[in-house]
Amino acid sequence: MKSLTFVLFFLASIAAPKVFGQSISINLTGPAWNVSVPSITQAGSDYSTNITSNINQSTISLLFGALALLTNWRVTVRKQDVTWNNNLTLWTRKTGNGTGILSPIVSTISPSGTTSFVQLSNVEQEVFRGFSTRFDVPFQYELRGLSVLIPVNNYSTTIVFTLLEL
Repeated sequence: MKSLTFVLFFLASIAAPKVFGQSISINLTGPAWNVSVPSITQAGSDYSTNITSNINQSTISLLFGALALLTNWRVTVRKQDVTWNNNLTLWTRKTGNGTGILSPIVSTISPSGTTSFVQLSNVEQEVFRGFSTRFDVPFQYELRGLSVLIPVNNYSTTIVFTLLEL
């Protein structure tokens, strides 16, 4: 019986080159996504090629101090492989806008960005941008390319989200 285990770790980082003494942070919450591959019960069968996490597997909150409250920003994402097979691809998407500190006053403020899955690589790519503080922006993940042809191993990667002030 083949047994593959995937563990995805999440890491948040900050890059705010224009902030001078202002408080700015990105918080990522949610458990590590441990993917268990189902057993194959019939000879000649293969796995379902895609495994998808919960729609809110992790949430991102972007917090700004009083001086930086009215800040434009963008969030990028990349993956940093620990043990990985190149036949596997990892995808993520923003499944909602979360809430903003100014939302009750200005209801049109929400982060922009696609809700389609984007493939993660070791190159940073923008997943969404916005204005001011945001709370609990939900993210979902999808593992693609699963096959019985992939060697048995424990594969893991780290997903890195970075907050950049514009």
